[in-house]
Amino acid sequence: MARTLVERYSWARELVQQADLWLIESGFEPISPLIYRPLDRAVNQQQVEQWFNALTDVAPQAICLTSLLWKHYLKRLGLEPVALGGHSLGELTAFEAAGAYDEKTLLCFAAMRGKAMTVKGDSIGTMASLACSDATAQKLLQGISGYVTVANINSPQQTVISGEKNSVAAVCDLALAQEIQVRQLPVANAFHSQMVAKAAEYLRKEAPIPEILEQVSLPLFTSVNGQIVNSGLNLKEHFAHQIVAQVNFVSLVENLKNKCDLIVEVGTGKVLSGLVGAIVPSPLCFPLESKPGIARDLNTFLAAYFVQGGEVNWQALYEQRLVRPFVRAAERLFVDNPCERSFPVSLEEIESSSAFSWREIQQSSPNTALAHSSNFSQPESLFADDELTTVLANYLLERGSFLSELISADIQSLPFVNTHNA
Repeated sequence: MARTLVERYSWARELVQQADLWLIESGFEPISPLIYRPLDRAVNQQQVEQWFNALTDVAPQAICLTSLLWKHYLKRLGLEPVALGGHSLGELTAFEAAGAYDEKTLLCFAAMRGKAMTVKGDSIGTMASLACSDATAQKLLQGISGYVTVANINSPQQTVISGEKNSVAAVCDLALAQEIQVRQLPVANAFHSQMVAKAAEYLRKEAPIPEILEQVSLPLFTSVNGQIVNSGLNLKEHFAHQIVAQVNFVSLVENLKNKCDLIVEVGTGKVLSGLVGAIVPSPLCFPLESKPGIARDLNTFLAAYFVQGGEVNWQALYEQRLVRPFVRAAERLFVDNPCERSFPVSLEEIESSSAFSWREIQQSSPNTALAHSSNFSQPESLFADDELTTVLANYLLERGSFLSELISADIQSLPFVNTHNA
């Protein structure tokens, strides 16, 4: 859950610390000790699984905190949204981003909402996902005894049902008989149904949010019906109704697509990105962290945003990251041979300090060239007492004999030498 941001940036750590203080002040448990455990110090995989299972009670506020961290990071990168929307719990963060309330209110509200919706008792329900349309799901529900309803219209081919455990199980059996894929959801109750009506009533009275939505800074869409939210909305009534009402994510995406060129899933996971892709071919929806620690998702989104003409604060992106300066391929040295480097001294400089002319050697006969090369055995008479010439003289003193043999052998292989000998 945005662990990379917290480990890399001081501002992220400060936000997490502040979130803990806000929750403690409101009577809730701090979440950082639970969501940022030292995984590398776990005794075994079983302990890691126990840590993850312990997140259930703080999942709402942890998810909202993760979204806040990514929201702050996108802002630091220079990215500002043009419209907002959220799926179920995500709608709380969307309202905060639109200016309905502050970050402290968001986290405390999420914690209260989660606690109210998971009260233990005999009337706890369950939820299941069906790989079918809303219309097909409605037909499956007909004739089922007990209470069960369509909770989420997630996509044209994914519908979630919610209700009493036996009734949900009966619908699942009927769906399987019709070769419809079914997945039981690991939830604490039958959300978005009348089975959480008591929680709705509690939030209507106790939710720590403003009574009325004064104004919104951006177009804001609700997942209840996909419509845009206007100022003057009674927030307590809205969110009390929202937890028992159906989530119509299809309508939300259909209306949101006309406001933007790209959609980004602000938080951890890629479920919503997949749903958006199943609803509309465009605009594309990108996750920021499909799995913990996957940087590729953010980079892919930024690339798409940049191609669309968006401006990115590259310095903020490179901050606290190990990066190398960009060097064009034409300027790279993949295999560096010292013999192929440019000589640091010009031919004129060498000739001026030499007892003979290099051009004379080049223009002379092979035998004369060899005679000149033999003079390298006496470097004192050829070079001034200069550091460079001293190095060259010492080199030729050591390798002069070898070079003479090499040049002689090379000359013998030349066509004009062979012709002359013939």
